[in-house]
Amino acid sequence: MTTVFIAAASLIAAGCFFALGGYTRWQDARSLDRACDGILPKGDIESLMGSDRLYGGTPLIPRTKSLQSCSITSRGHTRGTTGVSIKWRDEGGGAFLDIGQSGLVGDYASTGPIGNGWSGVMTWSGSIGYASVIAECRGANKDLMVSVSSYPGQREDTFNTPQGFGDLARVATKTMERAAKKWGCDANMGKPVTSVTPPSAYKHDRIPADQARGTCQPVAGAKMDAKGSGPAKAIETPTGNALIEDCYLLDEKGRPLYHLSAYYGPYALELRESHGVLLRSPAGSNRDTGSAWARSECRTFFGTARFTVTPERDALGSDTGTQSDPDLPAKLLTSFAKNAAERHGCSNVALPSTSSGDGTK
Repeated sequence: MTTVFIAAASLIAAGCFFALGGYTRWQDARSLDRACDGILPKGDIESLMGSDRLYGGTPLIPRTKSLQSCSITSRGHTRGTTGVSIKWRDEGGGAFLDIGQSGLVGDYASTGPIGNGWSGVMTWSGSIGYASVIAECRGANKDLMVSVSSYPGQREDTFNTPQGFGDLARVATKTMERAAKKWGCDANMGKPVTSVTPPSAYKHDRIPADQARGTCQPVAGAKMDAKGSGPAKAIETPTGNALIEDCYLLDEKGRPLYHLSAYYGPYALELRESHGVLLRSPAGSNRDTGSAWARSECRTFFGTARFTVTPERDALGSDTGTQSDPDLPAKLLTSFAKNAAERHGCSNVALPSTSSGDGTK
Protein backbone atom coordinates (compact mmCIF):
# COMPACT_ATOMS: atom_id res chain seq x y z
CA MET A 1 0.00 0.00 0.00
CA THR A 2 2.84 2.33 0.91
CA THR A 3 4.51 1.63 -2.41
CA VAL A 4 1.35 2.46 -4.30
CA PHE A 5 0.96 5.68 -2.34
CA ILE A 6 4.54 6.74 -3.10
CA ALA A 7 4.12 5.95 -6.78
CA ALA A 8 0.87 7.91 -6.92
CA ALA A 9 2.47 10.86 -5.16
CA SER A 10 5.37 10.78 -7.59
CA LEU A 11 3.00 10.80 -10.55
CA ILE A 12 1.09 13.73 -9.09
CA ALA A 13 4.35 15.66 -8.47
CA ALA A 14 5.51 14.94 -12.00
CA GLY A 15 2.16 16.06 -13.36
CA CYS A 16 2.38 19.32 -11.42
CA PHE A 17 5.95 19.81 -12.60
CA PHE A 18 4.89 19.52 -16.23
CA ALA A 19 1.64 21.46 -15.76
CA LEU A 20 3.43 24.40 -14.12
CA GLY A 21 6.05 24.59 -16.85
CA GLY A 22 8.83 23.04 -14.82
CA TYR A 23 9.99 20.80 -17.63
CA THR A 24 10.13 23.72 -20.07
CA ARG A 25 12.18 25.74 -17.60
CA TRP A 26 14.51 22.78 -17.10
CA GLN A 27 14.96 22.36 -20.84
CA ASP A 28 15.54 26.11 -21.24
CA ALA A 29 18.18 26.09 -18.50
CA ARG A 30 19.95 23.17 -20.16
CA SER A 31 19.91 24.89 -23.56
CA LEU A 32 21.30 28.10 -22.05
CA ASP A 33 24.06 26.16 -20.31
CA ARG A 34 25.04 24.55 -23.63
CA ALA A 35 24.82 27.70 -25.78
CA CYS A 36 28.16 28.80 -27.24
CA ASP A 37 29.86 25.85 -25.59
CA GLY A 38 28.70 26.89 -22.14
CA ILE A 39 30.84 30.01 -21.74
CA LEU A 40 28.14 32.70 -21.60
CA PRO A 41 27.68 34.75 -18.40
CA LYS A 42 24.13 33.69 -17.58
CA GLY A 43 23.37 36.30 -14.93
CA ASP A 44 24.53 39.18 -17.13
CA ILE A 45 22.46 37.95 -20.06
CA GLU A 46 19.40 37.78 -17.80
CA SER A 47 20.07 41.36 -16.69
CA LEU A 48 20.55 42.52 -20.28
CA MET A 49 17.35 40.90 -21.49
CA GLY A 50 15.30 41.63 -18.38
CA SER A 51 14.18 38.02 -18.00
CA ASP A 52 15.17 34.72 -16.40
CA ARG A 53 13.08 32.79 -18.92
CA LEU A 54 15.76 32.30 -21.54
CA TYR A 55 16.64 29.50 -23.92
CA GLY A 56 19.67 29.05 -26.15
CA GLY A 57 19.95 27.87 -29.72
CA THR A 58 21.81 28.37 -32.97
CA PRO A 59 21.53 31.65 -34.90
CA LEU A 60 19.27 31.83 -37.94
CA ILE A 61 22.33 32.40 -40.10
CA PRO A 62 25.22 30.44 -38.51
CA ARG A 63 28.75 31.80 -38.98
CA THR A 64 30.58 28.92 -40.62
CA LYS A 65 34.02 30.23 -39.65
CA SER A 66 33.13 31.20 -36.09
CA LEU A 67 34.58 29.25 -33.21
CA GLN A 68 31.10 29.44 -31.75
CA SER A 69 27.89 31.34 -32.46
CA CYS A 70 24.59 31.15 -30.65
CA SER A 71 21.36 33.00 -29.97
CA ILE A 72 19.53 33.53 -26.68
CA THR A 73 15.79 34.19 -26.75
CA SER A 74 13.49 35.21 -23.92
CA ARG A 75 10.08 33.71 -23.29
CA GLY A 76 7.11 35.64 -22.02
CA HIS A 77 6.07 39.16 -22.91
CA THR A 78 9.51 40.60 -23.76
CA ARG A 79 10.41 38.24 -26.63
CA GLY A 80 13.92 39.60 -26.97
CA THR A 81 16.89 38.00 -28.70
CA THR A 82 20.65 38.25 -28.17
CA GLY A 83 23.19 36.88 -30.63
CA VAL A 84 26.81 36.03 -29.81
CA SER A 85 29.68 35.31 -32.21
CA ILE A 86 33.19 34.20 -31.19
CA LYS A 87 35.92 33.97 -33.83
CA TRP A 88 39.52 34.63 -34.67
CA ARG A 89 39.96 38.08 -36.14
CA ASP A 90 40.17 38.25 -39.95
CA GLU A 91 38.41 34.91 -40.35
CA GLY A 92 35.00 34.95 -41.95
CA GLY A 93 34.76 38.74 -42.30
CA GLY A 94 31.54 40.46 -41.36
CA ALA A 95 33.06 42.77 -38.74
CA PHE A 96 30.85 45.69 -39.81
CA LEU A 97 27.75 43.52 -40.00
CA ASP A 98 28.43 42.37 -36.43
CA ILE A 99 27.81 45.95 -35.29
CA GLY A 100 24.95 46.69 -37.66
CA GLN A 101 26.93 48.81 -40.13
CA SER A 102 27.94 48.54 -43.75
CA GLY A 103 31.18 50.47 -43.44
CA LEU A 104 32.30 54.03 -44.24
CA VAL A 105 28.88 55.70 -44.32
CA GLY A 106 26.20 54.98 -41.76
CA ASP A 107 22.88 56.52 -40.78
CA TYR A 108 24.58 59.02 -38.50
CA ALA A 109 25.23 56.13 -36.12
CA SER A 110 27.97 57.16 -33.76
CA THR A 111 30.19 54.68 -31.96
CA GLY A 112 31.58 54.55 -28.45
CA PRO A 113 34.36 52.80 -26.53
CA ILE A 114 33.70 50.12 -23.94
CA GLY A 115 36.43 51.68 -21.83
CA ASN A 116 37.83 50.12 -18.65
CA GLY A 117 40.91 48.91 -20.51
CA TRP A 118 38.99 46.96 -23.17
CA SER A 119 39.64 47.34 -26.89
CA GLY A 120 36.19 47.36 -28.38
CA VAL A 121 33.37 49.32 -29.94
CA MET A 122 29.70 49.80 -29.11
CA THR A 123 26.87 51.28 -31.12
CA TRP A 124 23.13 51.00 -31.58
CA SER A 125 20.51 51.17 -34.28
CA GLY A 126 16.89 51.61 -33.30
CA SER A 127 16.21 49.12 -30.51
CA ILE A 128 19.28 46.97 -31.21
CA GLY A 129 22.54 47.38 -29.32
CA TYR A 130 25.91 46.10 -30.57
CA ALA A 131 29.24 45.42 -28.87
CA SER A 132 32.48 43.93 -30.21
CA VAL A 133 35.68 43.41 -28.25
CA ILE A 134 39.11 42.13 -29.36
CA ALA A 135 41.99 40.62 -27.40
CA GLU A 136 45.56 40.29 -28.70
CA CYS A 137 46.85 36.78 -27.99
CA ARG A 138 50.47 36.65 -26.83
CA GLY A 139 52.80 34.40 -28.78
CA ALA A 140 50.26 33.82 -31.52
CA ASN A 141 49.68 35.60 -34.78
CA LYS A 142 45.98 35.94 -34.12
CA ASP A 143 43.48 37.93 -32.10
CA LEU A 144 40.23 36.77 -30.55
CA MET A 145 37.02 38.66 -31.28
CA VAL A 146 33.66 38.49 -29.50
CA SER A 147 30.61 40.26 -30.93
CA VAL A 148 27.20 40.61 -29.28
CA SER A 149 23.97 42.07 -30.68
CA SER A 150 20.85 42.38 -28.57
CA TYR A 151 17.21 43.23 -29.20
CA PRO A 152 15.46 43.36 -25.80
CA GLY A 153 11.97 43.07 -27.25
CA GLN A 154 9.50 45.39 -25.56
CA ARG A 155 12.25 46.94 -23.44
CA GLU A 156 12.99 49.45 -26.20
CA ASP A 157 14.58 51.98 -23.84
CA THR A 158 17.37 49.58 -22.82
CA PHE A 159 20.05 51.29 -24.86
CA ASN A 160 19.15 54.83 -23.88
CA THR A 161 20.88 54.40 -20.53
CA PRO A 162 24.44 53.78 -19.28
CA GLN A 163 23.11 50.75 -17.37
CA GLY A 164 21.70 49.13 -20.51
CA PHE A 165 24.96 49.56 -22.40
CA GLY A 166 26.82 48.40 -19.30
CA ASP A 167 24.81 45.15 -19.34
CA LEU A 168 25.66 44.66 -23.02
CA ALA A 169 29.34 45.40 -22.42
CA ARG A 170 29.49 42.91 -19.53
CA VAL A 171 28.07 40.13 -21.70
CA ALA A 172 30.72 40.85 -24.34
CA THR A 173 33.68 41.25 -21.98
CA LYS A 174 32.88 38.32 -19.68
CA THR A 175 32.32 36.10 -22.70
CA MET A 176 35.72 37.24 -23.97
CA GLU A 177 37.39 36.27 -20.67
CA ARG A 178 35.89 32.79 -20.82
CA ALA A 179 36.52 32.37 -24.55
CA ALA A 180 40.18 33.31 -24.10
CA LYS A 181 40.63 30.57 -21.52
CA LYS A 182 38.79 27.99 -23.61
CA TRP A 183 40.66 28.65 -26.86
CA GLY A 184 44.07 29.35 -25.36
CA CYS A 185 44.39 33.10 -25.96
CA ASP A 186 46.83 34.54 -23.40
CA ALA A 187 45.89 38.21 -23.45
CA ASN A 188 45.50 41.24 -21.23
CA MET A 189 41.89 41.73 -20.17
CA GLY A 190 40.28 44.97 -19.08
CA LYS A 191 38.63 45.79 -15.79
CA PRO A 192 35.05 44.87 -14.82
CA VAL A 193 32.47 47.09 -16.51
CA THR A 194 29.66 48.71 -14.53
CA SER A 195 28.14 51.19 -16.96
CA VAL A 196 28.95 52.64 -20.38
CA THR A 197 27.97 56.05 -21.73
CA PRO A 198 25.71 55.41 -24.75
CA PRO A 199 27.14 56.48 -28.12
CA SER A 200 25.95 59.89 -29.24
CA ALA A 201 22.56 60.04 -30.90
CA TYR A 202 22.41 62.20 -34.00
CA LYS A 203 19.17 63.93 -33.07
CA HIS A 204 19.87 64.50 -29.39
CA ASP A 205 23.58 64.77 -28.65
CA ARG A 206 24.76 67.65 -30.80
CA ILE A 207 27.11 69.93 -28.91
CA PRO A 208 28.59 73.33 -29.75
CA ALA A 209 31.76 72.60 -31.70
CA ASP A 210 33.90 74.67 -29.34
CA GLN A 211 32.87 72.33 -26.52
CA ALA A 212 34.22 69.23 -28.27
CA ARG A 213 36.53 67.24 -26.01
CA GLY A 214 36.54 63.89 -27.81
CA THR A 215 37.30 62.93 -31.40
CA CYS A 216 36.07 66.26 -32.82
CA GLN A 217 38.39 68.40 -30.72
CA PRO A 218 41.25 68.58 -33.27
CA VAL A 219 38.90 69.81 -36.04
CA ALA A 220 36.50 71.94 -34.00
CA GLY A 221 38.31 75.16 -34.90
CA ALA A 222 38.69 74.47 -38.61
CA LYS A 223 37.84 77.28 -41.04
CA MET A 224 34.97 75.95 -43.11
CA ASP A 225 34.39 78.89 -45.47
CA ALA A 226 35.94 82.05 -46.89
CA LYS A 227 34.72 84.04 -43.88
CA GLY A 228 36.78 81.91 -41.55
CA SER A 229 33.76 80.41 -39.84
CA GLY A 230 34.13 77.05 -38.16
CA PRO A 231 31.61 74.24 -37.69
CA ALA A 232 28.76 75.25 -35.39
CA LYS A 233 27.98 71.86 -33.87
CA ALA A 234 29.52 68.44 -33.50
CA ILE A 235 28.67 64.84 -32.67
CA GLU A 236 31.68 62.92 -31.38
CA THR A 237 33.03 59.71 -29.92
CA PRO A 238 34.69 59.90 -26.48
CA THR A 239 38.41 59.22 -26.71
CA GLY A 240 39.32 55.69 -25.65
CA ASN A 241 40.23 52.34 -27.12
CA ALA A 242 37.28 52.22 -29.49
CA LEU A 243 37.97 50.26 -32.67
CA ILE A 244 35.89 52.77 -34.64
CA GLU A 245 35.77 56.49 -33.88
CA ASP A 246 33.47 59.07 -35.43
CA CYS A 247 33.18 62.83 -35.65
CA TYR A 248 30.31 64.63 -37.36
CA LEU A 249 30.61 68.35 -38.11
CA LEU A 250 27.37 70.32 -38.57
CA ASP A 251 26.39 73.86 -39.54
CA GLU A 252 24.42 76.31 -37.41
CA LYS A 253 21.13 74.82 -38.63
CA GLY A 254 22.15 71.33 -37.56
CA ARG A 255 22.75 70.12 -41.10
CA PRO A 256 25.60 67.58 -41.44
CA LEU A 257 28.71 68.81 -43.22
CA TYR A 258 31.45 66.20 -42.82
CA HIS A 259 31.84 62.77 -41.29
CA LEU A 260 35.33 61.80 -40.12
CA SER A 261 36.10 58.25 -39.01
CA ALA A 262 39.00 56.16 -37.72
CA TYR A 263 39.04 52.39 -38.19
CA TYR A 264 41.32 49.86 -36.51
CA GLY A 265 41.86 46.11 -36.63
CA PRO A 266 39.23 44.12 -38.56
CA TYR A 267 37.34 47.28 -39.51
CA ALA A 268 40.39 48.82 -41.21
CA LEU A 269 41.00 45.55 -43.06
CA GLU A 270 37.39 45.15 -44.15
CA LEU A 271 37.16 48.80 -45.17
CA ARG A 272 40.14 48.35 -47.49
CA GLU A 273 38.66 45.22 -49.04
CA SER A 274 35.17 46.67 -49.57
CA HIS A 275 36.25 50.16 -50.68
CA GLY A 276 39.40 49.36 -52.61
CA VAL A 277 38.67 51.92 -55.33
CA LEU A 278 38.42 54.72 -52.78
CA LEU A 279 41.37 53.51 -50.70
CA ARG A 280 43.57 52.54 -53.63
CA SER A 281 46.59 54.29 -52.09
CA PRO A 282 47.80 54.80 -48.52
CA ALA A 283 46.53 58.39 -48.58
CA GLY A 284 44.78 60.66 -51.01
CA SER A 285 41.77 62.80 -51.78
CA ASN A 286 39.11 63.21 -54.42
CA ARG A 287 38.13 66.80 -55.01
CA ASP A 288 35.15 65.81 -57.12
CA THR A 289 33.54 63.90 -54.24
CA GLY A 290 35.02 65.90 -51.37
CA SER A 291 36.43 62.77 -49.74
CA ALA A 292 39.91 61.97 -48.42
CA TRP A 293 41.65 59.04 -46.76
CA ALA A 294 44.79 58.34 -44.75
CA ARG A 295 46.61 55.40 -43.16
CA SER A 296 48.84 54.68 -40.19
CA GLU A 297 50.69 51.68 -38.78
CA CYS A 298 49.99 50.59 -35.20
CA ARG A 299 52.39 48.15 -33.58
CA THR A 300 50.24 47.48 -30.54
CA PHE A 301 46.73 48.30 -31.73
CA PHE A 302 45.85 45.62 -34.26
CA GLY A 303 48.02 46.69 -37.19
CA THR A 304 46.96 49.15 -39.87
CA ALA A 305 44.61 52.01 -39.07
CA ARG A 306 42.60 53.86 -41.70
CA PHE A 307 41.06 57.31 -41.54
CA THR A 308 38.39 58.77 -43.82
CA VAL A 309 36.42 61.96 -44.33
CA THR A 310 33.29 62.13 -46.46
CA PRO A 311 30.96 65.08 -47.09
CA GLU A 312 27.33 64.78 -46.18
CA ARG A 313 25.32 65.21 -49.35
CA ASP A 314 22.59 67.31 -47.73
CA ALA A 315 25.09 70.12 -47.20
CA LEU A 316 26.67 70.20 -50.64
CA GLY A 317 25.70 73.27 -52.57
CA SER A 318 24.06 74.89 -49.55
CA ASP A 319 24.64 78.43 -48.34
CA THR A 320 27.28 77.26 -45.89
CA GLY A 321 30.05 77.69 -48.43
CA THR A 322 31.83 74.54 -47.32
CA GLN A 323 33.13 73.87 -50.81
CA SER A 324 35.03 77.15 -51.18
CA ASP A 325 38.32 75.44 -50.25
CA PRO A 326 38.93 72.26 -52.30
CA ASP A 327 41.63 71.23 -49.81
CA LEU A 328 39.27 71.39 -46.82
CA PRO A 329 38.58 67.60 -46.61
CA ALA A 330 42.31 66.83 -46.68
CA LYS A 331 43.02 69.49 -44.05
CA LEU A 332 40.28 68.19 -41.78
CA LEU A 333 41.48 64.62 -42.14
CA THR A 334 45.10 65.59 -41.48
CA SER A 335 44.24 67.07 -38.07
CA PHE A 336 41.86 64.23 -37.22
CA ALA A 337 44.21 61.41 -38.29
CA LYS A 338 47.28 62.80 -36.53
CA ASN A 339 45.36 63.08 -33.27
CA ALA A 340 43.80 59.61 -33.54
CA ALA A 341 47.12 57.97 -34.45
CA GLU A 342 48.93 59.60 -31.53
CA ARG A 343 46.25 58.54 -29.05
CA HIS A 344 46.49 54.91 -30.20
CA GLY A 345 50.28 54.77 -30.33
CA CYS A 346 50.40 54.59 -34.13
CA SER A 347 53.14 56.02 -36.34
CA ASN A 348 54.09 56.54 -40.00
CA VAL A 349 50.91 58.44 -40.76
CA ALA A 350 50.38 58.75 -44.51
CA LEU A 351 48.31 61.88 -45.17
CA PRO A 352 46.59 63.32 -48.26
CA SER A 353 48.41 66.12 -50.05
CA THR A 354 47.06 69.64 -50.42
CA SER A 355 47.82 72.52 -52.76
CA SER A 356 50.15 73.92 -50.10
CA GLY A 357 52.31 70.80 -50.10
CA ASP A 358 52.40 67.03 -49.94
CA GLY A 359 51.04 65.00 -47.08
CA THR A 360 53.43 64.55 -44.20
CA LYS A 361 54.30 61.65 -42.00
